[in-house]
Amino acid sequence: MKTFLRVGAIGLVALALLVAAAWIGGRRYLARSVAPLAGEVIVAGPSAPIEILVDARGVPQVWATTDADARFALGWLHAAERLFQMELTRRMARGELAELFGEQAASLDAEQRRLGFAWQVARDSATMPAEARAQTAQYVAGINAWIAQAKPLPPEFVLLGFQPRPWTVEDVAVVGFYQSWFAVTLMDRSADHREIYERLGGDAGRLANLVQSWSAPTVPEIARAVPKLTKASNSWVVAPKHSASGAALHASDPHLELSSAPGLWYAVGLHSAEGLEAVGVSAPGIPSISMGHNGQVSWAFTVAPVDLVDDYWVQVSGDRGQVTTVRGLEPLSVQVESITVKGGESRVERILRAPLGPVVELRGDSARVQHWAGYDFPAWSVAVGSLGLMRATDFDSFRRTVTSTGALSVNWTYADRSGNIGYQLGTPIPIRDGYDTFVPQSGVDPTAEWRGYRPLAERPFALNPAQGWLASTNNQVVGRGSRYPIPGFYDVARMTRATELLDRVTGAGTPVPRTTTADAMREMQRDIVSGIGVRWRGLAIEAAESVGDTAAVRHLRLWQGRMHMTDTAATLFAYWWQHLPEAVFRDELGDDWSKARHLVIAALEDSAEAFIDDRTTPARETRSDVATAAMRKALTERWARPFGAVQTLTIKHPLAVIGVLDRWLGLTRGPYSSRGDAATLDAAFVEFDEVRRGFKTIAGASMRFVLDWADVDGFTLSRHLGQSGNPLSPHFDDFLESHLIGEAWPMPFTRAKVVERAVSTWTLRPR
Repeated sequence: MKTFLRVGAIGLVALALLVAAAWIGGRRYLARSVAPLAGEVIVAGPSAPIEILVDARGVPQVWATTDADARFALGWLHAAERLFQMELTRRMARGELAELFGEQAASLDAEQRRLGFAWQVARDSATMPAEARAQTAQYVAGINAWIAQAKPLPPEFVLLGFQPRPWTVEDVAVVGFYQSWFAVTLMDRSADHREIYERLGGDAGRLANLVQSWSAPTVPEIARAVPKLTKASNSWVVAPKHSASGAALHASDPHLELSSAPGLWYAVGLHSAEGLEAVGVSAPGIPSISMGHNGQVSWAFTVAPVDLVDDYWVQVSGDRGQVTTVRGLEPLSVQVESITVKGGESRVERILRAPLGPVVELRGDSARVQHWAGYDFPAWSVAVGSLGLMRATDFDSFRRTVTSTGALSVNWTYADRSGNIGYQLGTPIPIRDGYDTFVPQSGVDPTAEWRGYRPLAERPFALNPAQGWLASTNNQVVGRGSRYPIPGFYDVARMTRATELLDRVTGAGTPVPRTTTADAMREMQRDIVSGIGVRWRGLAIEAAESVGDTAAVRHLRLWQGRMHMTDTAATLFAYWWQHLPEAVFRDELGDDWSKARHLVIAALEDSAEAFIDDRTTPARETRSDVATAAMRKALTERWARPFGAVQTLTIKHPLAVIGVLDRWLGLTRGPYSSRGDAATLDAAFVEFDEVRRGFKTIAGASMRFVLDWADVDGFTLSRHLGQSGNPLSPHFDDFLESHLIGEAWPMPFTRAKVVERAVSTWTLRPR
């Protein structure tokens, strides 16, 4: 028996050693997929050697002989560091995820096929300008050159067992087209959203407009182009007269998902002897610098939550071959799509398309057709427009470029080395007749169809306003005095705080203007005073007094609205705000009350008192009543804890759902204490964890940049994780710790300064 046990023990030890060897050996094998970022590579494609200087955080700056070689290098770098991310984006846009992930992704694929990104790109491909096609092909050649020599591929490809097919110009166009729809998805244009607006009727549209009164518009009233002009990102520019350096200042921090690795942005610099110069952040799959500067002008954007989608109910003929519209009978085309499903049978989708757009719902002989502005522009517009952005030399060329990107719905901020500051709404503005855009319209109502788009001269813009600054925080673009409305899903609270701080640091409106600095801009980006907290703190105190909780009253009276990690009052306020939507909307919506969470700010406005009355009781409830009801629930939570113990950030790679892979490859980071809320400049967009009774930060500042035009080498940038999407790379997360505490990373522009900061050189030599 002892001998048997000894043999068994030896066998277990041997098995453990084999498992350990496989574990270690497998990691070593996959580690070979990490981009070396140093040395020389002989590769087909470039016309001359390309020098890539890399700093300590893996940020590359490309020096090439030709613009074409610079674009090749950008494609090479994107593929080297973000190939799996690019593959997921391409498959998401094309509706091909089920081929990798099976039945669970088939419904999403069907939705993407219905939206028709790949379908429209194929339809429009032949009209893509020849020069733009050639430039995009140069970028694509770099992607495919990396794929051809990558052995092994990144871990995700090895573990999922597939080889990416070569990229095409059309793939880039599809990714760009999808990105323009992505901006729409940030505006809650979901089935739930439509359902709530239908169930609440006109009240919902009225509520959506109430809150605009306490948020400043982006375009000042003095803007020349449009008289009386009035989920998220921040961007602002400050004029030289308010800058301590005497040059314009530019700051930006786009808010995107933080809880998933690797994040969107890839920092890079491009320099060509033919004149292409740009540094900043890029989006893998797009052949340009999305936000940054070119030594002459700087640009950044925030999502513009303009409503670019309308739904229409139309009558369908018996054979479903035609629909009745304002023009009479029009054809209803049928598109048959086959979705490949890993481990299962292919799924066939029959998609109906009317002239206005795809059919998204059938009810008997009625169909709901969705019209999106993107269907009215060439599908390659985003990809082509992005190429021109790096060539902008002044405000006029900048305006022409950013308004030629199809239905990409963004606000653009601008500054230049000559001291100009500006703003341009890049979004096409449909000409509507004033109907309620939040609910479906009749397909036979001639007043409900768009009558084209506003010309460039009527799109909101501003250049060198007297106040000396411009800001965009996803707020409404024009004020109530505008000669035409721009309906949308606007944020209100962050613009209020941005206005307060920018007025303070510039002394706007005071007899003696003040000056500010790039460091002050960085401090603003980290501001955690909640616009919601400041506005509704008094109501929370009143509610706590009604409940009779003296400790809660004391904490809230001392609180100044800062969502700091050490503050317990911030915790109580966050819980109270979490419970408010149920108190307001349960009587109208029952268990669906959470779907109207985005309307709670409007419902608290004075003029909405009638709306928040509980219709299930004979008594007339007031704002104070619902606030007290929410406070009672908030006080049952464990609120007497530091806010950072309740709100946390955890970052996971997509494959972290597989526990053994998570442990083997280290695919999770965190949890980290989180700060801020949806109404702070340093924003945190959260989901409530019902099990932990806390808040999970999902989105926030994905990148921060600050530029003082007095010193282009002083440009600073940070991003929330790292440059590489490969979890085995040292640059997978080396920005994370510094980004969380607000440290900036220098990203110089001139060659001498770039060489000074470089730690390695990666050379691509033509074959």
